[in-house]
Amino acid sequence: MGQILSTLSVEKRPRNPFEVMCRERWKRAKLSKYVPGQASDFYFFCRNGEIDRVHQVLDAENAPPIEQLNELQPNGSTALHVATFYGHRDIVKLLLDRNCPRTELNHFGNTAYEEAQSSEMRQLFERANSTDRFHESDPAHAISVYLSEENEEDSATSETQHFIQMFQNEDEIFQHALNQQTTAMWLQFYNWFTHTFRVFVERNEFHIDQFDLLKHGDFQQLLKSNLSDPVRYQRIMQLADEARRRNSIVPLIELYTDEIAGFYRFCNQQLTRSTNDAAKSPHLCDRFILEFYIRHHELRQRSFIGTVYRGATLSENDLTVYKHAMSSDPPGVLGLKAFTSTSIDPLVALRFANNNPSTDGHKNVLFVFEIQKVTSTIFGIEDISQFIQEREVLILPSNLFIVTNIQEHLDIHITKIHLRHWHVPVRFWTKMKQTLHAGRKSVIGDTAHLRQKKINLSV
Repeated sequence: MGQILSTLSVEKRPRNPFEVMCRERWKRAKLSKYVPGQASDFYFFCRNGEIDRVHQVLDAENAPPIEQLNELQPNGSTALHVATFYGHRDIVKLLLDRNCPRTELNHFGNTAYEEAQSSEMRQLFERANSTDRFHESDPAHAISVYLSEENEEDSATSETQHFIQMFQNEDEIFQHALNQQTTAMWLQFYNWFTHTFRVFVERNEFHIDQFDLLKHGDFQQLLKSNLSDPVRYQRIMQLADEARRRNSIVPLIELYTDEIAGFYRFCNQQLTRSTNDAAKSPHLCDRFILEFYIRHHELRQRSFIGTVYRGATLSENDLTVYKHAMSSDPPGVLGLKAFTSTSIDPLVALRFANNNPSTDGHKNVLFVFEIQKVTSTIFGIEDISQFIQEREVLILPSNLFIVTNIQEHLDIHITKIHLRHWHVPVRFWTKMKQTLHAGRKSVIGDTAHLRQKKINLSV
């Protein structure tokens, strides 16, 4: 294992917005004024290990929300911080089971997880079911490979054409990014205009709120098709409504990371399906994805530059396609179909890979994503995620990558696939020109222009 860890050590990265944001947050926490000894009764119940009294407060008929009980106290700490520090595992487990917020920083600049004094305590903060969070078990359904038509008949792709699409030239791929950015620009304008001038726009036959995420038909159909538990449904609606009230993308990121809601699992499954059943169609996720494009300026403030990792299991035939994409001219392009969770820490991705042992005809793969330019579609969320130790960076659907290198470590049964993000900056006037050509056609997430030829897509 030492050999690969030495090759995976994270190199010094250029300054990026997400790191700057996290550093400023840490500084604010360290510089905040606090009064030693001053805190709520609930705080001291947790500090002293009085679990019966903690239960009484939590189970009282008029109990405050857990968010209020765990607020930062005048002494610069929270109930979860102090219970964790003093090793009261039963209280910490109880608080976490009640969905107690975990991301608050105390006056030392630490989260509650960072105050844990033992591995047993840290274990309580781990994700319960983490097998698929940073591991792609079926990349053929989650990633499309676009190859030039000149390489169509190559034998390397003949056995795995179910996830390959053809393009004529690089301009055709460029249209993919152009369409995305143009649509995002107009969606943001539409959202601002309709809500700013609501009184002039609202009509009996045109209700502005119908486009809002909470009321959108596709989003509601997505939930209806995948949820039967009212608790999970209410959790999703609560966070979606909070995003509307705060006019922020942060609650929707919380929704994506939330294990109680489990939204990320069925959303990503929906995005990677190819079906004639309207209730299971990927387009039902479009409205949720659009929210991230509408708020791209907010996301740009937390955009990430550097290297991130994700585990995967690839068949040997599929690995051949990646090798062909790397060597072809023009190079093949990979398009992500779903939300892709990656980690700044290679050990996180390796742990997921090791927890999913490969079988005959398959290989354990470590995807190494290299992001060199600021983009609002790749951003850090470790300060929002309830599992801060995972150091997660989220990559939105439809991002494009180029295979730059493939390395096989036969002694430890790991194959590294290096992917470089294809950043396509588009000028404002280019977007306006595209608008004139596209008219009113919705093109976000649409890759139909990458025409299918002699291929039976299964995704």
